[in-house]
Amino acid sequence: MNDLTKLIYSRPDAFLGSKAQILNVRNRPTYTWEKLKHTDKNTDLVCLVIGELLGQQQGTKFGASGNRLSKGGIFFKPMKDGEHVQDVMAFKGICGSNALLNSVWNNQIKMLNEMEELDKYPSKTTSWKGVYNCEGQLEENLHVLWEKYETVEFDQDRITDKTKTHSGAHYHPAVLPDFKPPYFNLNKDALKQHDIFDEQQKLVAPWMLSDKLQPGSLMLLLVSLHSKNVYKDKLNAAGGFDRTYEIRGHKAKVLNRGTTCAESPSKPIVPNEFRQQWRVTQPPQKIESFKGFTITHKRITHTSTPKKKDKQINNNEID
Repeated sequence: MNDLTKLIYSRPDAFLGSKAQILNVRNRPTYTWEKLKHTDKNTDLVCLVIGELLGQQQGTKFGASGNRLSKGGIFFKPMKDGEHVQDVMAFKGICGSNALLNSVWNNQIKMLNEMEELDKYPSKTTSWKGVYNCEGQLEENLHVLWEKYETVEFDQDRITDKTKTHSGAHYHPAVLPDFKPPYFNLNKDALKQHDIFDEQQKLVAPWMLSDKLQPGSLMLLLVSLHSKNVYKDKLNAAGGFDRTYEIRGHKAKVLNRGTTCAESPSKPIVPNEFRQQWRVTQPPQKIESFKGFTITHKRITHTSTPKKKDKQINNNEID
């Protein structure tokens, strides 16, 4: 906590809400749909933010599927290479009576509010700070996004050994405990290692995010602010557009670990209709055999074994 206080006093302009330029977070109008959808258009506004990490119910997502929204029933599609999926860290104001930290948090929210209030052109905006509570009120929380996967050229570039963790590494997605078919169909995408450090300055592996980053943890993050326009009609720009604001993480550090119990990532849901269809298309795989039975995910077969002949008992041998 003392290190954070010194940082705030020594570099106050580095935090969001001090001298942030509003125009730096605007994207120039363009009509190219593909470039607008998932392209970093602006990285000029880089700053520090602080916050207290929230749990899964409040927006934090560390699972293998990240923030991906999949359709149910017959519309379900497995996740494939190249999809943009992010981990989400949701933050709230810092609990306690520390006036300095509360002032930094309030400046962050105030600056984001001013940026959005000056945006009168889009018909709809998706906020970087809005999340609705159980009473239907919009709480002022921050959502920081981290790109989860990246496409690599060769399969050997995807590390499978969990002991070989280092900054900038790419891992095979199977290192995540909830990475299982048929939800995932990734052949080229690799799991990214971000510069996220715990309170002991140790790098946090992607499969350890839920264990190391507990709800209630006070964190310091280096982020960049972005906005992107999505036109309603990709062939007619005059039809209007929606604007999405994003805060993207670059580095993060735990200053004070939370005391709340660690949460297990929520598992991705696969509709029963798709799962049954997927099983039919898969070849039988031997899972386990015991006592003459061979079990696969499709059928159970019985291997008959010759029975031993009963020993003939001679009455004369009985006293």
